[in-house]
Amino acid sequence: MDHFALPEDELARAQREGGLHRNFMGYTTHAESDLVGAGVSAISHIGASFSQNPRDIGSWEQAIDAGRLPVWRGMHLDEDDVIRADVIQALMCHGTLDFDALGRRHVIDFRDYFRGALERIAPLQDDGPGRARRPRPARHLARTAAAAYHRHVLRPISHARRGRGHAPVLAHRLSMAGAVA
Repeated sequence: MDHFALPEDELARAQREGGLHRNFMGYTTHAESDLVGAGVSAISHIGASFSQNPRDIGSWEQAIDAGRLPVWRGMHLDEDDVIRADVIQALMCHGTLDFDALGRRHVIDFRDYFRGALERIAPLQDDGPGRARRPRPARHLARTAAAAYHRHVLRPISHARRGRGHAPVLAHRLSMAGAVA
């Protein structure tokens, strides 16, 4: 986790126990929860889809007044997005990737599927056979390492700027043209 949490905090306990998760809003202990955004510009994540409500109050009110859900735009994650989200989740929340377990879960040859990403994160990893693990001192580089697995954020690690990470948020593909934190 690349956020501060006291050892007795719920998020720190969840990380130690393997129950920490991340969604587009941040870290959580609620795995696989659907999120429904109700207000103006709110983002929803239901199953393998993301949607965003209109950014202006007038369009939002018009949809509500007409009895429609105020959905402005959205996308459905494809199989590759789902695989990459799982890898990014493991890296961001637990700091480690088990290549064999991920390969079995998604029926892929992990090393082949992510050959380019593994080359990009080589400077940051401390791995053993079939694993990649962020060394504890590199914990603050979690977003940089995760970006290597994100097909829409493919900058070389050497170009990462200090203090400016890359959020592993797949939702930016909602036609937000470069809205990566």
